[in-house]
Amino acid sequence: MTKTSDPHRQRKVNMRKSWIFSVACILPGVLTSHAAHPDNVVVGVNTVGIERMNEQQQDAFVEQLRQNNVKVVRVGIDEKYNHYITRAYQQGIGVVAVVFPWLGSKNLRFRPAAPSVGLIWGQAAFSTIDPEAFRMWFSSRIAALEAGGVHLAAFEFGNEINTAGYDGDFPTQASGRVLGLSDLNNANDPEAAAIGAGYRAYLKALAELKHVRDSSKLNKTTPINFGRIGRLRTARQAARCKNGLRKHSGYARVFAPTWLGRIG
Repeated sequence: MTKTSDPHRQRKVNMRKSWIFSVACILPGVLTSHAAHPDNVVVGVNTVGIERMNEQQQDAFVEQLRQNNVKVVRVGIDEKYNHYITRAYQQGIGVVAVVFPWLGSKNLRFRPAAPSVGLIWGQAAFSTIDPEAFRMWFSSRIAALEAGGVHLAAFEFGNEINTAGYDGDFPTQASGRVLGLSDLNNANDPEAAAIGAGYRAYLKALAELKHVRDSSKLNKTTPINFGRIGRLRTARQAARCKNGLRKHSGYARVFAPTWLGRIG
């Protein structure tokens, strides 16, 4: 079934506790003082829930970040983040902008939420990405930020693209298979072919992102990190997987370096 709703709306309720924790706890609990951070350590914070703050609250949060010597923040990119991104940049805080490849597409297919296996929100399938629609969407967002004089620290294109949590082409119940290029290009393998088609669409959208960046006024040299993938966290988990893929919480993950590539 095709849906046209914004996938981010499906996450709002689920993220509410997280953003309250980020704003209320991370600064006093983790970033305790300037003296706690050596000069060669760059302090970064993944900031969520910014879109639920008014501009005054965003300004106060940026001031907290500055006072605690935060040098870079990670946040989404859209009109609802423009004030925060601009104010952070003006205060000398770099911004890593997370750009999801399905943004701007109108006829996305969604994998429904499956809380029983840890998939708490519905997710767009990469294979239904419209690269041209993404280019138009992204162009307008970059233009708005550059109108405010913003030079971003980096673009982060997608997140954990090897998981059902962020790519709806992955089946809810993982098969546990290790998929190689021959599988992804095999039209007679429905599971692998769908994932492969999604990755090809992802790469086309990545090319559009690079084109927009290269044509921009202030962000021509902003690096693009792409192919961020999920990784194992413990030795026990590693012992349960074979050659990089395992079944866990209803989805498959590839275990390799966090980023598959970077465009400088």
